Amino acid sequence: MSTVLEERRRLSISRSLQGTICGHGSACELSSNKIIIKQHIDAFFDFVYPIPCYGFVHKATFCQSWAQDTHNPRLLKTMCGLTARYIAAGDKARLQQATRWTQEAEMQLLMRLGEPCMSDIEALMLTTMDHIIARRFSKMLISACLAARLAYMMKLNYEDGRLSFITQERRRRLMWAIFTLDTLYSSGKAEFTACSKDTIHLQLPCSERSFTLDLPVVTEPLNPQCIAQLRGLADELEILRRSLPQSYTFDKKNLFLRAYTPQRTSFVMFHAWWHQCQCDMYRFTIPGFREGLSLEELGNLSPELVAYCRDRCLEHALAVADIMGTVAETGTDMFITDPALAMCAFHSARVISRLGSPPFSNLPREVVIAKLKACWSILETPSEMYPTTKLLRRGVSDLIHDAERNSGDSSPPRSGWETEQAGSDGDARAAATANASSTEVYSKFSVTDEIRKLKFRQDGEDGINQYEQGATDRASGSRMNPFALAEISRAQGSQPYMALPQCMPAGFPDASYGTHPAPYDVSMTLGFEPSHGDCQPDLFLDTFMPLQSDWDMADSGCF
Repeated sequence: MSTVLEERRRLSISRSLQGTICGHGSACELSSNKIIIKQHIDAFFDFVYPIPCYGFVHKATFCQSWAQDTHNPRLLKTMCGLTARYIAAGDKARLQQATRWTQEAEMQLLMRLGEPCMSDIEALMLTTMDHIIARRFSKMLISACLAARLAYMMKLNYEDGRLSFITQERRRRLMWAIFTLDTLYSSGKAEFTACSKDTIHLQLPCSERSFTLDLPVVTEPLNPQCIAQLRGLADELEILRRSLPQSYTFDKKNLFLRAYTPQRTSFVMFHAWWHQCQCDMYRFTIPGFREGLSLEELGNLSPELVAYCRDRCLEHALAVADIMGTVAETGTDMFITDPALAMCAFHSARVISRLGSPPFSNLPREVVIAKLKACWSILETPSEMYPTTKLLRRGVSDLIHDAERNSGDSSPPRSGWETEQAGSDGDARAAATANASSTEVYSKFSVTDEIRKLKFRQDGEDGINQYEQGATDRASGSRMNPFALAEISRAQGSQPYMALPQCMPAGFPDASYGTHPAPYDVSMTLGFEPSHGDCQPDLFLDTFMPLQSDWDMADSGCF
């Protein structure tokens, strides 16, 4: 019954959205139909707000200001533009309209950098999320850095006891959201880091109930004194698990009670990330993974330690797959809206496919395939919404194909584990390690390789290109058509940002500012990054990484 009602509500919203499209020559403003706008707002708090790091807009406060027409129009536009992809999926005209809302809001935000307010920074964070989903990486970095700088200008990194509890908590949640986003996507590189934890003098966010109902509470800081007494990260994670109330432990009953509420996303992602953190601590012992140690380095470790780490890594990867399977069993229509779900599912599938097979383990092949299919199935709905999820789901499909191959099957493995060899980058690796900064820690959420592939115009480049093009034309001679038009674009990557006149009825091209990912320039291949030294990022778990056929880079002789 709940599923039927939700589908009817979605269809009703989809029909009602017809009235949001602007007339020709008119400014692309939000429709004056408050019912339609309210549907977008409700959808925002159903689909976006539950995603970890994006729960900083207080629903009652915002809805009241909107009803009284005292709201921030830029925040409303970003909310509606971001939410449209969830309630108008497949309708190109309405998605283009949503794109115009987001673009208008971003341009207005840029014009107000000298007079920021908290709701403007909230709008910038939502714009950043839109860039992440659409894989506009350079724009994402710029908007995220702007949000961080404006937050420091407004001193959001300090407590202000003069304000109401709700306002204080909004400030905390927004600042911690900026910090978390910066930590995930800066890859630990100092030049991409805009927020340091040493600059944030705030207590941690409170519970959702306290924030929603305005119940003042005091929480601990990021580094309480008791953390110093812990013996390791594993102990810290275990203490976190034991601190959960019974109603928040992961089981079928607790999942079912949240299945048709917005809380399902944060509930599932908390437990998926908990096991994911455990995997991160132990996966350095998996040979063939880019982030793993070399066979020579593994040989210097105790065999008991290596075996223990691999067993623990496989154990938690299987736990993630169990979570995915439980979600699928609860209901095929359960949509976990956090794009990071794909990273957890794909990473677990990689670990299971590698450590669940000989010589590392003797798991029955049927069990391995079932776990891989659980990671694949849960990504069906998100893959229709997020381009990166679609790529990662294809990777899990390749892993399933390899697991289903019979021993006598001559078809090549799709994942490339059995065919790919390690690169001969030993000298560069050693040199980079010697010069690497000890203060930089590279995580699996690496954006550096994507940034390396961005192409920016340098001073004097126009003249050089014209000269080279002229030389090519002269050399071609009669082979060239003298009346041919000049090539419009030389790259297949993201298109430059172009201001859109308000009177234009059409939206941005899909490749530059729409819901579809921009074509990726594959002229530069993925590979070893010397500046990372021995700390190579996990290219295949990165939200920004355009996946290709080489899911892993196996060390020679590891089979």
